[in-house]
Amino acid sequence: MNRMKRIAAVASLALFAAGPVASQQPVPATRPAAQAQQQSVLLDGVVAVVGDQTITMIDLRERALGRVQRGEVPKPASDSAERALEIETLDDMIQEELLIQKAADLKIEVTDADVSQMVDRQVRETRSKFTTESEYRAALAQASLGTPDEYRKFMLEQYKRRYLLEKVISKLKQDGKIVSIQVSDAEVAAEFNRSKEFLPPKPPMVTFKQIVMAVKPSPAAKEAALSLDRS
Repeated sequence: MNRMKRIAAVASLALFAAGPVASQQPVPATRPAAQAQQQSVLLDGVVAVVGDQTITMIDLRERALGRVQRGEVPKPASDSAERALEIETLDDMIQEELLIQKAADLKIEVTDADVSQMVDRQVRETRSKFTTESEYRAALAQASLGTPDEYRKFMLEQYKRRYLLEKVISKLKQDGKIVSIQVSDAEVAAEFNRSKEFLPPKPPMVTFKQIVMAVKPSPAAKEAALSLDRS
């Protein structure tokens, strides 16, 4: 845990340092090549190193943008809010990468076969949103996801990573190295209300219920029934 905090602290300092450089050192308009080179350095700059893995500014900003697009966090309204979101997102990415690397120590692996069915289902659901194959391919290209085969490979890696994280966390909980956090009903409701507009629509359902009511006969009805028995 201390190692994780040290990495996060160093990464946060690097992140803070990356922003002011662009504003304090403007590039003259007569040097477009130098300007493009500086922007490339800023976007591709390494903001954290976790073991043998690096996290670049592009990785960080893509993850932060994804959180905003999915409605997990509100869109930053200021530069300071954007910087706070990037630091929070970077901390999440660092902890995630530490867990991924912990999987090797725990000898936990996830193969393509473990997640292929889930990936195929996700790909089919995505494809079903488009009328024609050309529309589907155009949407993938517009989202920088490549061809359908490249999209499936991308989803395969995403699902493997997610499943690996789940298995590592489950193992650490089993070994008592992660303490479960109690979440209140109010916190669950607040999270649901925040993300419900991004949830898929609930399919129509029909339910049946049986209501049994005990009938209490009147004295006249009892007498009529007894008279029938006597006859």
